[in-house]
Amino acid sequence: MLEKNFVQKKIYTPSEYNRQEILRYASCRNEDEKVNELLDEIIADCEKQKIFSGGVSFICVPIKMEENRIDFSYFSVVSSDLKKNLAGCSSAVIFAATVGIRFDQYLRRFQQTSITKTALLQALGAERVENVCNQFNDEVKKICEENNCKCHARFSPGYGDLPLALQKNILPLLDANRKLGISLNDSLLMSPSKSVTAIIGIEEL
Repeated sequence: MLEKNFVQKKIYTPSEYNRQEILRYASCRNEDEKVNELLDEIIADCEKQKIFSGGVSFICVPIKMEENRIDFSYFSVVSSDLKKNLAGCSSAVIFAATVGIRFDQYLRRFQQTSITKTALLQALGAERVENVCNQFNDEVKKICEENNCKCHARFSPGYGDLPLALQKNILPLLDANRKLGISLNDSLLMSPSKSVTAIIGIEEL
């Protein structure tokens, strides 16, 4: 799975919903019965219409670090925060994940009619793409453990001093438009909206 310099794609089915996380994203109280009933309805409808389809495109590359510049073979970036995250690593997995465009199409149906439903849907979409990222991250971690390596915490463009503009390098490298349907606009926002790019450092033990 972690063959160097080879772009791969994996499909994931988002697993069990984390209701507490969804409500946290939506800034809603767990004990609000009406909100919980509405969330139940939303989840049931999304399940019925198969709104979420998880996909990941990824590549494992060797890395070199000099001062605060990290060289990923295909591009380099200056970031002291990412350098700290990758301390001790000799390679990294670069990935993009999404739950697909159907979510955006579904969301648009309610944006003008229900503020609460829109907020819950946005929160649900965020929880779903994190779920896909976690599944992929867990798989990378397992492979690392089997090969006497340590998997560092994933780090995304826009965190700390890692520029969001790095997505201009990551998405083409991963062929994310063709493989996952992810595009990037001039404001550095991805479509589908519930998409994530990240870097996972791999340290040999």
